[in-house]
Amino acid sequence: MMRKRMDLHTGIKYCMLMWYWISKNPGKPKHEWPMLETIEGVYGDIMHDCFACHLCFKDCSACPLIGLFNPTEEYYEGACENNLESPYNKWSHAYWGFRYNAASHQATNKRIMVWQAKKIADYCKNLLVEMEKK
Repeated sequence: MMRKRMDLHTGIKYCMLMWYWISKNPGKPKHEWPMLETIEGVYGDIMHDCFACHLCFKDCSACPLIGLFNPTEEYYEGACENNLESPYNKWSHAYWGFRYNAASHQATNKRIMVWQAKKIADYCKNLLVEMEKK
C-alpha cells in the first residue's frame, strides 16, 4: 500500500501536538502518544517517533528543528541528542532518570521533562506561525 508523503507544515504540527501531550504526561514515552498509530497508518513508520527525523530522513542538516538544537560543527549530525544544551537531550536524560532513578529524584526529573517538552512544542508552534505568515 502506498503511503502518503508528509509535508513540512503537517510534520511540524504533529511534532507540536506530540510534545505538548508529552509535557502534560511526563514520564510517558513518545511512542505512547495516542495519535501516533493513526498517523503511522497514513504516513508509515515515523522514524524514531520523531516527526522532524521523519521529515529530514537522516539528514540532520535538513531538520526543521535544527535552530532549537544549536548544532556545533562537532555535533551537527544528531545535534538533538548529542548537544548537551539541546532541549531534547535534556528531556531524554530526565526521562530515563525518571524511569530508573531513586524516587527522590523523580520530582526534579518530572519538572525538567515538562519544561523541555514545552520548549520543543513552543518552538514548533512558532515555526507554524512563521510559515503561515509567508
